Amino acid sequence: MYQGCVPKEHALSNDLKRIPIFENKTQIMTKNEELFHKIAAAIPDTTEGKMFGALCIKALNGKAGVMFWREDMIFKLDGDMLDKALAIPGAKLFDPMGGRPMNGWVQVPNVHSAKWEKYALTAMSGVGKIDVSKKVKSKKAQPKG
Repeated sequence: MYQGCVPKEHALSNDLKRIPIFENKTQIMTKNEELFHKIAAAIPDTTEGKMFGALCIKALNGKAGVMFWREDMIFKLDGDMLDKALAIPGAKLFDPMGGRPMNGWVQVPNVHSAKWEKYALTAMSGVGKIDVSKKVKSKKAQPKG
């Protein structure tokens, strides 16, 4: 539960600059966020986490494949599934910073939430196969002297 955002000792007594004090305020979950949690719970071998401060679904290897961002869902896809997702009206490459879209990450608007589960299953299947074992770097060849 979300607790108050301004401690009582920080509230200003000056009538011109009053800061509202919120105590025991309950955060309300949107229907889209509820759907995100429902989809996350239905995908085996995954956990919920955070990525860029947003809710995400991670595979057991720690890789994120689905993210809930600004009431839309973001999916890590490739090949035909990426093309199909980008063909959905309003879908686009995920560009959280503006001007630097993330390759393979597609943002599907909430008006198409009925398609979210299918893309979430595909995304998590893909990222779950990523090998995250550390690779040993080979030593560079020494120049002949």
